[in-house]
Amino acid sequence: MDATFDVVVAGGGSKGLIAAMYLAKYGGMSVGIFERLHEVGGGWCDDEPVPGFVGDTCSTEIWPWYHLPTKMDFPDFEEKGAKIVYGEVSQAAAFLEDDSCLVFYHPNSDPTRERTAKSIARFSERDADLYMKLWGLWDGGLRDAIIEMRFNPIPAPGTPSPFAKAFSDPKNWGIIDPHVNTMSLLQASKVVWDSKEIASYVLRRTASGGLDPNEPGRGGAMYTMPLEFAEAGGTAGGSHNTAHAAHKILIEHGAEFFTGCEVDKVLIENGAAVGIKLVDGSEIRARKFVLANMDPQQLCFRLIGRENLDPQIVRKVEALESWRGCGSWFQWALREPPEYKSA
Repeated sequence: MDATFDVVVAGGGSKGLIAAMYLAKYGGMSVGIFERLHEVGGGWCDDEPVPGFVGDTCSTEIWPWYHLPTKMDFPDFEEKGAKIVYGEVSQAAAFLEDDSCLVFYHPNSDPTRERTAKSIARFSERDADLYMKLWGLWDGGLRDAIIEMRFNPIPAPGTPSPFAKAFSDPKNWGIIDPHVNTMSLLQASKVVWDSKEIASYVLRRTASGGLDPNEPGRGGAMYTMPLEFAEAGGTAGGSHNTAHAAHKILIEHGAEFFTGCEVDKVLIENGAAVGIKLVDGSEIRARKFVLANMDPQQLCFRLIGRENLDPQIVRKVEALESWRGCGSWFQWALREPPEYKSA
């Protein structure tokens, strides 16, 4: 097993695979990827809860911009498996109290947003009118601001993000309240929408993504979630095909994969990472650097070691909180389509 690469990737999750694609193709580097599980892909991998049924375990929803930079830099990424497909309805919520439902149609089946507005109008005509105005704002630049924010480094302290700039732009104040972006989601839910149905839908969706409804500065999502989530789709054939696409591209550019190989330590010499040590004792050297695809605590405290890090870095990692995460996705294995009472 002992070997040497330009770059050693510890962990074959989705982020590690994408980074490795760039290093191999555009950096011209030799890449070795080491994964503890029996396959690479991380959150892209599928699960088979019962025989014959396959479900996406994490990457359950994909947006048109999700892999936008990757598809620009790797034109065959979609052709190799990372293709997004869309249904007539992107999102919906059913309510137990009266078996009513709130439906957000995908723009492909509702380009004018009139069908979606009609669904909202069952609960509030005012909210339906606001949604139509917000969609005009979304198409007019708010979507682009969110994409710009997500695919660039976090701005320096005191510098507003592109998303925050959209809220501070006076030309948008007739539609969005600039104060909402400073509120918590719960506060914003009482300010933005009349109908409790939309508010509860947004709160439920943001909770499943790990957002604390009481955290200040999250309120802008009360505006954007019903817009952003209306464009959701899924990977054709399951999210595992995205991992397959990345794997194919990496193989073409000479990358090597080692599954069932758990990383035990990052090898440190003279203050620099020079490779990794596996749990079986094998050592793999890195000519240029080691790339880790795992959480900060595991990377800093188990693989690198506190003694090899700046004390301020150690303090910051120790201060990170993970209790807010609440990923609540479930897989249902159904032999026939369900009949919803709210249909």
